[in-house]
Order: sequence, then C-alpha cells, then structure tokens
Amino acid sequence: MRVFDWSFPVGRVFGIAIKLHFLFVAYVIYELIDGGNILNSVKWLSILFISVLLHEFGHCFGARRTGGGADEVMLWPLGGLAYTRPLDTPWSHFVTVVCGPLVNLLLAVAAYIALLFVADHRLVGFNPLSIWVGPPTSLTEQLLAYTYAINYYLLLFNLALVFYPFDGGRLIQIAMWRRMGYSKSSYLAAKIGVGGAVAVALFGLLGGERLLFFIALFGLFRCLQRLQTLRHEAMSGYGPDPVMEAIHRQAKPNRAERKREQALIKEQQKQRARQTEIDRILAKVSEKGIQSLSRKEKKILQQDTDRLNE
Repeated sequence: MRVFDWSFPVGRVFGIAIKLHFLFVAYVIYELIDGGNILNSVKWLSILFISVLLHEFGHCFGARRTGGGADEVMLWPLGGLAYTRPLDTPWSHFVTVVCGPLVNLLLAVAAYIALLFVADHRLVGFNPLSIWVGPPTSLTEQLLAYTYAINYYLLLFNLALVFYPFDGGRLIQIAMWRRMGYSKSSYLAAKIGVGGAVAVALFGLLGGERLLFFIALFGLFRCLQRLQTLRHEAMSGYGPDPVMEAIHRQAKPNRAERKREQALIKEQQKQRARQTEIDRILAKVSEKGIQSLSRKEKKILQQDTDRLNE
C-alpha cells in the first residue's frame, strides 16, 4: 500500500465515509505540542477540521446534485480530498468543484456578519496579508473570528492555486473543456499548473513560507503525474467518450445534440446507480453472508454475474 493511502475511517455521514490520513493526525499532535496555548490550538484546529470537512461535503453534494456520485472523504494536512464521480459533462464537473469553495464563502460571510452584531469593535478585515484588525474580547468573538479567518483563507487558497488537484486548477480545465474537449483542456490545464506550481514554489522559497513551498512541490508533482497519465491515455487510445467529446466542443449544441447528450447522461446515471447497488449488496454479503440477501437482491446480483459472463 502506498504511503498516501495510509488512512483510517472515523465515521459515515450522509452515506459518505470520513477517513483521516495518518499525516493529519501527526499534524494535529504537532500543532498541539508546538502551539504554546493548547486551548487556542484546540479551538482553531476544531474549526479547521469542520470547515475542511464541510468544504469536501460541498464537492460531494455538488456531484450528487448533478447526477454523479460521491461516497468518501479523506482529510490530510493539505486539506481534504473528496472522491467524487461527476458525470462526464462540463456542467457536472463545474458544480462539483465550485460547491467546495462556495461552502467556505458562505461560512466566511455568515461569520463576518455575526461579528458585526456581536463585537463592539472591528476584529477582522479583507486583506489576506493582515486579516486581524483587533483582538477578540470574548469566546464567542474568538470562535467567530477564527471561523471567518479560516474559511476566508481556505477560499483564497483553493481558488488562487491554479494547479491540480486544487479547485483553481480544476476550474481552469473546466472553463476550456467545451471549446477544446476534455483531453486537450486537461493537458493545457496541467501545463498551466506546472508553471503556476513553479511560481508559487519560488515565492514560498524566497519569502520563507515553507508550507507554501511544500504545497507547490506537491502540486508540481501532481501536475507532472497528470501530464504523464494524459500522454499514456492518448497513446493507448483510452480516454473520454468521443461522442461526448464532439458534443462538448460545440459552443452551441443544437436540439438533437442536446437530446443525445441527455440520453448519454441518463445512461451513465443508470450504470452508476446499478454499480452502487451491486457494491452495497456485495458489502452486505461480506458482512452478513449470502443468506442475508432478499430475493430481489439475489436477482440483481445474478443479473450482474450473467452480464459479466456474456
């Protein structure tokens, strides 16, 4: 098993399994030991955990809302990863991606407005280089100020980093998808991501921002990995559906093309729903045995077996 996959489950919410990467746990322990004020560290780490988790839930619900699927989230030191399966359309991918930062925007706005009513002086501002204006004088002010600051930075962080897999890099690819097709837009977005990652790495190195430097190195690695994957797909002939590609490249698809796209989307939805049901039945068999299946579940499992044997 790769080091990146070393994680353990902590629960399931809305049918979404939540996992913690072992590096996330190590990071929390380090912050608690090195942070000085343990109580303050617990406060902001708790808000960070909840904010990142809600951000990833935003991605999951965005995918589900557009007919896709999502059933797992993993939290690690650089944020979180939502394992989503949006439909193979620009709109489904756009909604899936943008719903994550949208959650942080709503939380930041709500916290800022609440501070206007709770605090008798201004505590936070909009300048990311100097966000703190005044000190909080109560626990409520402190929690609201932390909520605003954390979600404001998460919003900027995810949109400003224009390299894969961060939201900014994915939105660049989606913006070019319809005109260029999935493969070409992904390739160009990955190339842009390489340049963006190098620029951020240099900024972090020269500015003494070690965390930013390592984040950029991670982004550079993922973008190079992405380019390699795209080249392999191009050489092997494996890639997105050519019919869908042709439809997406139409700036203004006509009525017949829209119907064809809708039919393909519905078929994808049916296939994913069927696979989700098969996975659920197999998990039930693994946990409780074949005798626990209902007649309908056995029939579905038999149909899937027959289909694979054809």
